[in-house]
Amino acid sequence: MSGTMKAKKIAIIALPRFWLLLLSTAMIFLAGWISSAQPKVLQTKLFLSRQAVHAGENIALALKLEIAPNWHINAPGLTDEFLIPCSLEVSDTANYHVLEYYYPPPEKGKFPFSEQELTFFAGETILGALLEIPATVSPGKIKIQASFTYQACDDRSCLPPETRPLEAEIEVVPPDQPTEELNPEIFSQLKFSRAKK
Repeated sequence: MSGTMKAKKIAIIALPRFWLLLLSTAMIFLAGWISSAQPKVLQTKLFLSRQAVHAGENIALALKLEIAPNWHINAPGLTDEFLIPCSLEVSDTANYHVLEYYYPPPEKGKFPFSEQELTFFAGETILGALLEIPATVSPGKIKIQASFTYQACDDRSCLPPETRPLEAEIEVVPPDQPTEELNPEIFSQLKFSRAKK
């Protein structure tokens, strides 16, 4: 095979690779542009009900949602199969167990994209989880792993659902060490069916 034919063959093989590389670069750029173009719909912040906890006690976790004006997120209990309800999930471990979750009563309304009346959260909303620290847990710091899944909508359409990872840290202290409550204005809004012992 002559040098000219080899060069042509290499060029033919390289050409699809060039376009593939160009397409990949364009897709990465486009994904970044779409991500940056997404409206900042939701801000989240985690709170703990105590600065420390004893083994054998319960502690509450609150998730404060600040939803942008003219937006809402779908509440649990939706009957529309095409919409995704929000969900707070805390991972159970040997160091803590989830006793229950709390969601406040949602708002209700109708939107052009659905024939049904929908339930949703808007503005500032506080969700929560009540955790039990087993009596066998030794003093030390415990990391709580959680996530919040939600779908944001305006009055015309909905964005794709997102899952936001969350993390908090609890300190388990010896029985003779006092603990104090934190954020009472937040946790007074969480109506758990079980007492926070």
